Amino acid sequence: MIITFSPSKAANVNETLDIPSDDPDARLTQISIRATVRQSTAGPAIAVQVNALDFGQVDFGRSVDLNLPIRNEGTGPLNISNITSDNVQVTVTPTSLVIQAGQSRTVTVTYKPQPLRERSGGLRITSDDPAQPTIKVPWAASEVVTGKALTVMSSSPANGAVGVALKTEVTVTFSEPVFARKGFIAVDASLFPAPASGDLLSQARAEDGGRKVVFPVELKTATFYRFVLFGATSVSGAELDKTYSLSFTTDVSRPAVGSIAGAVSLSGGTLPRTAVLLFDQKGMQVAQGGAGGDGKYEFSNLAAGQYYVYAQGDLPDGRRASGASARNPVTLAAGQALAGVDVAMRVVDQAAPGANPAAGVSLDLDPARGNQKSASLGGVQPGQQIALAVYAEGVKDLIGYAVGVEYDTAQVSFVGSDAETGEEKNILNTSGGTMLFIKQPPKGNVVSIGGALLSPTSATAPDGGGLLSVLKFVAQEGFSSGAEFRIPRVVFRGLSGRDTVEVNAQASVSTQVSPPPSVGPLTPKAGDGTGTLGVKDEKTRILGGVKPGQQVDVFVVLGQEVSGSNAFQAVLTFDPKKLKVVSGKGAGVFASAIFPGPPQVKDNTVTYAGAFLGSTVTAKGMLAVIAFEALGDFSGETEVVLAGLSIRVSGQSKDFKPGASVVLNSGGAGGGSPSPDFDGDGDVGFNDFFLFAGGFGQKAEGENAKFDLDGDGDVGFGDFFAFAGAFGQKAGKPSAVRRGQATTP
Repeated sequence: MIITFSPSKAANVNETLDIPSDDPDARLTQISIRATVRQSTAGPAIAVQVNALDFGQVDFGRSVDLNLPIRNEGTGPLNISNITSDNVQVTVTPTSLVIQAGQSRTVTVTYKPQPLRERSGGLRITSDDPAQPTIKVPWAASEVVTGKALTVMSSSPANGAVGVALKTEVTVTFSEPVFARKGFIAVDASLFPAPASGDLLSQARAEDGGRKVVFPVELKTATFYRFVLFGATSVSGAELDKTYSLSFTTDVSRPAVGSIAGAVSLSGGTLPRTAVLLFDQKGMQVAQGGAGGDGKYEFSNLAAGQYYVYAQGDLPDGRRASGASARNPVTLAAGQALAGVDVAMRVVDQAAPGANPAAGVSLDLDPARGNQKSASLGGVQPGQQIALAVYAEGVKDLIGYAVGVEYDTAQVSFVGSDAETGEEKNILNTSGGTMLFIKQPPKGNVVSIGGALLSPTSATAPDGGGLLSVLKFVAQEGFSSGAEFRIPRVVFRGLSGRDTVEVNAQASVSTQVSPPPSVGPLTPKAGDGTGTLGVKDEKTRILGGVKPGQQVDVFVVLGQEVSGSNAFQAVLTFDPKKLKVVSGKGAGVFASAIFPGPPQVKDNTVTYAGAFLGSTVTAKGMLAVIAFEALGDFSGETEVVLAGLSIRVSGQSKDFKPGASVVLNSGGAGGGSPSPDFDGDGDVGFNDFFLFAGGFGQKAEGENAKFDLDGDGDVGFGDFFAFAGAFGQKAGKPSAVRRGQATTP
């Protein structure tokens, strides 16, 4: 058979030739046809002779090599300057080479799997081929084989322990070291009820080379606790074989604990591999187990209370079966062994459309309550925790959702997820229903969370927008440039059916803090009120007449009262092309605090921290003074921003993002500071006066900031006198003198 190919234009061709026949064993034969069609010009011409690299199954701890042949089909030498991988698991040797015309070379691509990493990616080949300077080659591993499961060898306090100290440590020892990086340990655990010391995972540390994980906690008196380890991943990639739990009490005697048991069934089908989930009366997951081949399950070490039992499993054809016990809520008495809590699952109808095809989600990196839709965060440093909030928008009759968040596993590590915060409820908890929240350990570069209402009605199914989850990540030790988060799609389930919505919501974090571009004269930002800056004193926001070499004191002010504080940290951003940091000192209640060194400067960020040893204070008002110096060519205006403020209380950190700022300028009242020409017509006239009168007597915030001509934070008589001095003049030639401005006789 002769196949003739006559291309009409330059292109990469990847087609299939179908050859039908009457052969009973091969009715259809398919032949792949691949070609690179180029213009007949002199010079190098790269041709990569494989479409993708498939590493197949790979054992953890081992590596697999594949050959990647590259051919030069041109008439001159081909210079490959670099071959890079988008993932640390994949390396290439060599990364640069020269291929003569008409010849081929082979590079070796090595894949060594790591825990909690994605199983696909791409190579980028950069050369001097003018037609194809960059070629991308995708790679994938179909499965990673661990060969064994991770098990718990021991734990403390002992299961059933009484009289546990109020300050103690829950420790878990594993059969092999768990995967850990700076600020991250690959475990998912919870303590019920929550400890007084706050988030359990943020306090955890790894010991004994990672074989032991320690959770420092502060407990309440006469309280029964249940510790649950939902999942963990070892350095070899092994996953925890089953959910592990233990219970203990700070009381002198242990309360009677009970158990819930039953069987799971699937109507009209064979029971798939099934996960059985147990939730408390607040809808928080407290245990997870599997149903055996006979469908039976059991949860033990349970305190008296109300619980909900839920089961789910995936069928071989990709459909999902799920169900809830008809006895929900299950009331468990102290010491009761409750049996017969059965769950009848049914196949979820995937076809019925819902009422949410136009709904969406947004990502928010701003820790303030509510959806700020802040999709970027700068100034992130290695070891810093990142809170990513996911919000629903425009939903109707919502009864459940499922979200998968993709993230850069080479830059950040997943820590955990919460359904809601202490200040903000989950959207499913806003209409009086009972919500279940499900979280799963990461798979590759995706972490999945979901929520559902039990026995939903039109009255309990919410509309509008609200919080779906807050996911916590930590920047890895090698965090250097930035990381992206992405939700490609989300599943919304409403009363009428289910919708899979393509949303492509994205957010990013980076090390660089870029001040927002200014349009016109800079005006100081009021921020959110949690903290402010002052210049010359704690209230003045604008300083004019700044000269090269002049030192300017910037005051850091806490806008609220925090008792029992023993330390603080302030993070300010500034323009290093206009200012440099000279020194720092404590002020107010922290005037006598201990400072480990001078302010720490990195790029456009300065960090300053102080603490008391063995004593606490009530933090409020001025905390510190940081001295800046205007550089030798200083001119125009610049801004210093209070980007972050942290107050330490009882080992916990209260973190704020004030966003307040001060402005320094080299001119007079109009030299880079707010101009009295409010309407921008070039003259200071009656129209400007009418605009000014509308803001008189108000705080200099938002649109009113431009009326604060004396920089004291209020629109008052000082601003009126400054305006009157400029009235009737051309813009840019006011005669008023601003507060704090240097004057010349």
